[in-house]
Amino acid sequence: MSDFSQWLLSAQGMSELPDYNKISFPENPPIPFEEILPDASEQALDLLKQFLVYPSKQRISATEVRIVGDEQFATADPVSDKCCCRFLM
Repeated sequence: MSDFSQWLLSAQGMSELPDYNKISFPENPPIPFEEILPDASEQALDLLKQFLVYPSKQRISATEVRIVGDEQFATADPVSDKCCCRFLM
């Protein structure tokens, strides 16, 4: 990594940028996935929650997705069932 990249990523370097701290985002409560995707199965919502974890090391891996997909959606018909199984195949 270049010195500039290290400087940019450091807390000190970021605070020296001209637009640092000019933009703020208000905190908003999360909207439950059940509200956003009312027709999704419980298994699909659970899998989605495992995908959308901010710390990448805590996210579900591709291998785990395949295992979960095989176990939870093996009997689902991807055309007629309302689930995300068609996206896992």
